[in-house]
Amino acid sequence: MPRIWAIVIVILIQLYTFIEAIATPQPRVMPRWAWVLVTGFVPAIGMVLWFTLGRPRRGGSWFGGAGRGGAPRRPQGPDDDTDFLRSI
Repeated sequence: MPRIWAIVIVILIQLYTFIEAIATPQPRVMPRWAWVLVTGFVPAIGMVLWFTLGRPRRGGSWFGGAGRGGAPRRPQGPDDDTDFLRSI
């Protein structure tokens, strides 16, 4: 039974990396089509390579977030926005 769980976990991680490689606009090191092939057809090595070399550092994936070097964070409420307060 533990062997089956290990296989299921590897398949789920491979599926996750494959979908993330498809959805990531600009992966690192290689173009997106190459990452899709590597993560789809080379199971264990492709997963490790994606997490170490291909995945964007922060904010570039489909999970959102500006991360470093992204757009500045917008104010959360009207009382936090100084431009809005000046316009009143």
